[in-house]
Amino acid sequence: VRAKVTSAKEKASLKVIENFVTDEDPDRTCTAHWWHELLPPKEKKAFTDIVHAAPIQKMFADRFRPDAWVVDPIYGMNEIYVASSHHNNNSDTVFYMEHCDGPWSVYPFCFVYRCMLAVNENVQVETNFCHEGSGGCLSDGDIVGFDYHREIHVIADRPTPNKDRRVTMKLHYVVYPKCFGPFGRFLGTLA
Repeated sequence: VRAKVTSAKEKASLKVIENFVTDEDPDRTCTAHWWHELLPPKEKKAFTDIVHAAPIQKMFADRFRPDAWVVDPIYGMNEIYVASSHHNNNSDTVFYMEHCDGPWSVYPFCFVYRCMLAVNENVQVETNFCHEGSGGCLSDGDIVGFDYHREIHVIADRPTPNKDRRVTMKLHYVVYPKCFGPFGRFLGTLA
């Protein structure tokens, strides 16, 4: 699923996140992560506002009929993620190999979606979906969501370097038929 956040309110929320990362000034030689649940109040509110942003709700509604499916955020998995300029000995290394993020691919009828949302400009790092044969650079509010447990993907570097660090938000949602209730929610707990 794909979308883009474009409203003034959504852009303001992304700016709060970007300013937070700039102020924290993490080491550029390794990745940095901040869990949604542990963010200061202002940043946590901005993050939560993005989780519930209209374009994200619409991209799921276009794929999963709202009268038949539930799409619930998994707040405990959500994070701000800052990539490193180095890809050895940090959490970026595995992303440069074809991989699937989660282990529950055989869980029936239910899904966990990871949505990568680009907080700032990105012209260097592209995300490619192997079976779909698509991908590209996510930049300035672009969002792509994929099945966390089933979809094989890989990231790659283009020759043009980014001007600054690549800042993304990782948003997670459990998606299940309304009639599945606890069975569907349990996949979110497993993830």
